[in-house]
Amino acid sequence: MKKILIVGEQNIFRSIVIAEILNFLLKQKGKNDFEVKSSGIFAMLDIPIEEEAKTELKKYVNGDFSSKPLLKQDVKEADIILTINRKIRNAILNKFPEKNNVVFTIKEFAGESDIDFTSPKITAEEAITIINKFIDKI
Repeated sequence: MKKILIVGEQNIFRSIVIAEILNFLLKQKGKNDFEVKSSGIFAMLDIPIEEEAKTELKKYVNGDFSSKPLLKQDVKEADIILTINRKIRNAILNKFPEKNNVVFTIKEFAGESDIDFTSPKITAEEAITIINKFIDKI
């Protein structure tokens, strides 16, 4: 099973929306051999996600979602690590230089030139658009 880790800051909006939508789209494509997780470099365990994030997720997936902190074990086990911005990417690479071939910003992995998310929020449709640019690479 291939493990994908999406890392944001607090894991209460962008990273969790992207991870859950990615998981949904992978299953839709019949790619069931993936485990997609999300976490945050500044996240506290089990903080409820923002209401707007719940609204976006309800368009495609059901469930109760809450934040998860970035764990050393998750980084070590991940086959691909996608981050919200280069600051997070660089923080992970500083701590885990051996992962340099598998850590990218999400937009970087999608082939975009502006590699950081600047808005603190993302719609499900925006997540789908960016995911569709890289889903066939994984």
